Amino acid sequence: MSDLPHWLLPVHDEIVSRFESEKLAHASLIVVPSGWGVVELLEQVVASVAAIKGDLREFGHPDIKWLRSNQDGETLSRPGSNLRIGVDEVRSVIEFMNQSPLYLTHRLAVIESADRLTTEASNALLKILEEPPNDHYFFLTTAYEYRLLPTVRSRCSTLRVYRAESSVVSHWLQQQGTNPSDLTDLMVEFGGAPFHVRDVLRRKVQISFLQQLRDLWSTRTPEKVALDMAQKLSRSEDFDELISRWQRTTYRLVVARPKLLEAHQFFARLSDVKRKNTDTAGLNKQLELEILLFDWLRLKTATPR
Repeated sequence: MSDLPHWLLPVHDEIVSRFESEKLAHASLIVVPSGWGVVELLEQVVASVAAIKGDLREFGHPDIKWLRSNQDGETLSRPGSNLRIGVDEVRSVIEFMNQSPLYLTHRLAVIESADRLTTEASNALLKILEEPPNDHYFFLTTAYEYRLLPTVRSRCSTLRVYRAESSVVSHWLQQQGTNPSDLTDLMVEFGGAPFHVRDVLRRKVQISFLQQLRDLWSTRTPEKVALDMAQKLSRSEDFDELISRWQRTTYRLVVARPKLLEAHQFFARLSDVKRKNTDTAGLNKQLELEILLFDWLRLKTATPR
């Protein structure tokens, strides 16, 4: 019996059903919004398909190749603010998948955050997706489907995880041992993404970004703190998600103080930075964050008009 949250079960059960009925596509693209449990889903899917218990992502298996998306994953090239999956990593997957299984009846390859594939890596992957080995299965995940090459998407069977209602998420978080009084701000900041909220409350990641912004307003040396924050935040693994969190926080300010013109302008500025991150290669994220943080500081003293 799977202990996955119920919003992840439909995709898990569909993949397992297809596998058991020998209808599973050679390549599955699993689209999961950021913070909604992609790693937990993958671990359970792979364990179910391979009929193996244990954390396969952490400890590995000779018939399973796993390209991880987090910064401590050695398979990712150029660690830091511009994490990408390069062609060498994909070639290692191709070599692995062109071999016969050792213990299972098939081989599995997992590529987390496939939207981080470089163009060269995507083209290399495309070749094996067009002529996949028999009884070998690829699982690609992404929160940003539009970033993948259309040709890669077209070679995959797409399955989607959908967001649950906020009441369902709050109930699940309370089952994880969280205090309901801690949820309000974090649910706004993370757009209701339950695993992001849970990880902050468990202190697996840094303190809430909203709390950092509040602390910035109250510190005695705001300019220095802002510069330090920009440097650290520029290395964020998911810059888009960071800006989205800031947008949600700013939106609350806009609603609370609708006549504060600077809040509206700041929200628009966040949208511009997010658009530039999508359209501009090599965006200087640290500089953009420095400008945003200094603009944020000015909001504290801004007056409604």
